Amino acid sequence: MADFTEKEILDTSRLILSEVGSARKWSRSHNMTDLFISCENLISGLAFLIGPLMDREQQYRAKVQQYIDEGKSVAASEAKAKSEIEYIKWRKLHYVYNIAEEQIKLLKKFSDKIESEYNRS
Repeated sequence: MADFTEKEILDTSRLILSEVGSARKWSRSHNMTDLFISCENLISGLAFLIGPLMDREQQYRAKVQQYIDEGKSVAASEAKAKSEIEYIKWRKLHYVYNIAEEQIKLLKKFSDKIESEYNRS
């Protein structure tokens, strides 16, 4: 497992969510430099979260396997593991990652329109 502290993971998640939350400014901003910096922040945050995201998924899957090894069915093992902190931490990080990916897709999709508006002003 990587040596990321819980604080580093939470701080990076907060940075990503803050960047996504500030997306509204792109409907009013004409500064391409700010758009680039926003994308750069999102991508570097996602790059940092890859390790912790994989580690947390592995911890959840290990819990499922533990319950299977104890004799529970696969469905019961998954249901039980989903009530554990390992699953909750993994899903929260997974949602942060997915939201940031969607934001990047939107920025890519509308970047030409933003750039056109920037050039027009």
